[in-house]
Amino acid sequence: MAKGSPPAAGLPQRPSPRWSPSSPVPARLARRWGPAAGEWAVGLAVALLFTWWARTVDDNPVVRSGQIAGLAALQFRLAVLGIPLLALVGWAVVRGGARLREWGVRLGAAGVAGLVSGFLAGGQVFMLRGTPWPINGLGGDTGSLDYWAQSVVRTGTFHNVYSPGIPHLVAWLAEQFYHGNAGLVFKPLLIVLTALTCPLVYLAWRMVLRPLPALGVAVLCGVSQYMPYKQYSPLILLLLVPVIAKLAQWLRGSPAFTAWGAVLRGAWLGVMLGVLFITYSGWHVWSFPGAVVLVLALFPWRRAGGRVRGLLLLGGTAVAFLAIGGDYTLKMLGASNTKDLWCSQITLTQPAYLGELPFSAVNWNQPGVFPNVVGTFAGLDFWTVAMIAGLGLAVALGLRRPAVLGLVACFGGSWLLRFGFAERMVSDQNIRLFPHTTFEIQYTLTALAVVGCVLVAERLGDLTRAVAALASERAAATPGLPALPRLPAVRFTAVGALLALLLAGGMAASAITDQYLPAPPSEHTGGSLAWAAHQLRKPDGACPRYAHNGTCTAPPTPPEPPMPTTGTIICHQLWDE
Repeated sequence: MAKGSPPAAGLPQRPSPRWSPSSPVPARLARRWGPAAGEWAVGLAVALLFTWWARTVDDNPVVRSGQIAGLAALQFRLAVLGIPLLALVGWAVVRGGARLREWGVRLGAAGVAGLVSGFLAGGQVFMLRGTPWPINGLGGDTGSLDYWAQSVVRTGTFHNVYSPGIPHLVAWLAEQFYHGNAGLVFKPLLIVLTALTCPLVYLAWRMVLRPLPALGVAVLCGVSQYMPYKQYSPLILLLLVPVIAKLAQWLRGSPAFTAWGAVLRGAWLGVMLGVLFITYSGWHVWSFPGAVVLVLALFPWRRAGGRVRGLLLLGGTAVAFLAIGGDYTLKMLGASNTKDLWCSQITLTQPAYLGELPFSAVNWNQPGVFPNVVGTFAGLDFWTVAMIAGLGLAVALGLRRPAVLGLVACFGGSWLLRFGFAERMVSDQNIRLFPHTTFEIQYTLTALAVVGCVLVAERLGDLTRAVAALASERAAATPGLPALPRLPAVRFTAVGALLALLLAGGMAASAITDQYLPAPPSEHTGGSLAWAAHQLRKPDGACPRYAHNGTCTAPPTPPEPPMPTTGTIICHQLWDE
């Protein structure tokens, strides 16, 4: 219930000790922030523990039998950690009071989020076993980041319009732990970012959703957006949308804030938006049009006091954001004539396609991989149809909810920019990275499908309780009318949801990891990226343990990434050697 809103009719009202003026401040803070701190601690600790334990998987990652054994070892570890976690949650909801049940569900959800992304990170530990280099070695985006980080090590800066956060972080880590060799930073950095993905996304969505819906979004979207060679990019996307949803919630509730409360809330949002922006700015661009429309729609125009509080909230957000990302914003605006000339088969795919992308696809002749058994509808696969249906349910049942508003705004902005930029790519000879909108559209639609299912479940629960209450009244008023059977207990709802999400997350993480396990480039799969990491000579001059035929090559010296302002688009096949 929003702060300052009237109590819902028919619901018993009781004073909350959390907000009682007579309650000591430390006690109020402990009641409010204790479970939140526990969610942070459990989610991050479980993810890092699973990742560390994956170091003990000692199978060969470059042969198929070893890969199967390694994936099975990760599933075994998932079960060993997951079963006790679910048992503790079950004990809490059955034996504990209301407070313990709340703690159990919240900590259990955080733990499941940690286990799922820990599996992804553990899979990356396994596939890179025996090599110090990251996925794809020092090629592609990693090579560009390595060049910029080395420039930061030498000169303190780098000359490009790319977001500065990651190059500066890599340079600092290289100086602190790797004697200035930035190339050695990427493997542990990307593994840690992968491990933290689902817990951080879960915690971000907890700002606007309850534990189980937040976990559903974190698991399904965190796994589907996994990008092992550049994990910071999807992580920023996954965190940005709930921050925009929180902005919508606070802006709508700003008339009830004090002046300082509005400013401080806005400053906190601005800090988060600024840090995300300097880490990877692309998602801010795609989300910007929808966010502007959302702010204009929710701004409290009708109340003078509300307008002041709304302006204070937005002003605090803008000041904090510009304090962190202002310099980079000016740099981006000054490089607006830079062109994106890279065209792949993803660019040439019909622009309304939102299905599986080529770099995550595998050949149908591999064991255990089958075509879509559900079939398609007018060119749309089953998951796309389900996402569209979820969008409709979420809008129909919960359009006024902050989570739905934020998701719809980001979806709409990226959808419009996608077609606007694609329409002009030939006339302007500039791709403008429009294929990247695919990830944001997939993410927002998947999250809306989760929220839509939750809203349907809530409505069905309300309907069931209303029907049961009406039937009980009629049975009591009509002698001889048999009473309806009692509704089944729902005390294990949380355990069932956690079990389903843990199983789904573990199976999906295994499938995604399998697509990136080392495979020769001739097979044209994502496994060629991990294969490349095993073919580069280590800093001590030795070849990695699983180098092909025991031979390897020296790590390449990445060239300076170009910043073209002229030229024509050049299309390549993703698997061109």
